[in-house]
Amino acid sequence: MLYRNSRMDTYRKASKDCDATTLDHPVIVRLDAESIYIEINDGGEIYSYTGQAEGDGHYRMKGDRYGGVPFQSTGSLHRFANEREMDGYWREDGTEGMWRIYLEE
Repeated sequence: MLYRNSRMDTYRKASKDCDATTLDHPVIVRLDAESIYIEINDGGEIYSYTGQAEGDGHYRMKGDRYGGVPFQSTGSLHRFANEREMDGYWREDGTEGMWRIYLEE
């Protein structure tokens, strides 16, 4: 299923170089029983996360900068059956935090 109008809230450990919270950020999510793909536009720079299911509604993910230039990132997302919210944890280039994605078609 493709969710083109999804939104994401991100919570990260605060540092002097970044905000601790980002709310209502647009994302695109492609989701099925076996895999997940998330695309994030961050000020014109596109990031993607891909992952595989590890049980119903549980996805373990890794990041990949658009164009194949890798960056160090891992994450997880979890969702109850038929729910519109996904919650999880991420680590990216030495930063870590939580995210919630609201799935919208």
